[in-house]
Amino acid sequence: MSTLGLALALSAFAPSALAQFTATGHKEPSAEEMKEARTRFERALELFEDGQLDAALTELRRAYELAPTYRILYNVGVVYQQLKDYARAYDTFERYVAEGGADIPADRSEDVKKRIERIEGRVAYLSIGSTEPADVSIDDVPIGRTPLGKAVRVNSGQRRVSVTVAGRPAQSRVVELAGGEKKSVDFDFHIVAPAAAPPQEKTSPVPIVAWSVTGALVVAGATTGVLALGAASDYDTQAAQLGIADAALSSTQSRKASFAIATDALLGAALVSAAISVYFTLKPPGDHRSKAAAWLVTPLGAQGRF
Repeated sequence: MSTLGLALALSAFAPSALAQFTATGHKEPSAEEMKEARTRFERALELFEDGQLDAALTELRRAYELAPTYRILYNVGVVYQQLKDYARAYDTFERYVAEGGADIPADRSEDVKKRIERIEGRVAYLSIGSTEPADVSIDDVPIGRTPLGKAVRVNSGQRRVSVTVAGRPAQSRVVELAGGEKKSVDFDFHIVAPAAAPPQEKTSPVPIVAWSVTGALVVAGATTGVLALGAASDYDTQAAQLGIADAALSSTQSRKASFAIATDALLGAALVSAAISVYFTLKPPGDHRSKAAAWLVTPLGAQGRF
């Protein structure tokens, strides 16, 4: 921020300079507003020198609100440029020239012209349209409401454009723009959203549990069946031997009978469980819980439970 620019801006807060506000269509500030504007401008200078650009920009903008002299706009534009917000810097310098007009000194006018020329390759232009009046924001900064009337000057690079219409889902789009490029982006709120898929019927775990029990019973029955066959083979081998003790034969026969009975019981329970599993598999899911609570499969068969 040059010393000359600051001096010119500070002179705008002198009582003798009040005519400049009405000349540009602004309301003439009060003495208190002029005093506060000058204080904020001086504070902006200190913040700028400390490298606190965001804070300096806030103070400058507040000073302009209090005492809207075009001279402050030059400094606002310089800070925007330092912050690399080239689109806003361009807009501010244009406003400075428009409000200052013939009152701008020749050297300052030349300085602003060079700044704008330097910025031109770093901004782009985006035309935004929508099928319905919509609130527009670019990179989360509100821009206005469609139809905007003219293209929006933006920083080059990737810009996120969002539009909102009351009662409709917001729409967003990322647009990539090179320096000096002009693009258009349109949003259609007439597109009917696809109908929601019908809710899928929840799968009941009851058939899965029932078939798991059936499988376990079949495996257990097969295991005891194999053991029963082994015991029967042992019995036949022992019976063919001479001098085998009756107690040994009796024990083997008892073991064979136990395995055979267990096999019959398990396979019988498996058949009952399979029948119940088929029933719950074919039954509508809504009836599973109440029906499942009434049955219990055991090695001895299906028993009612209340």
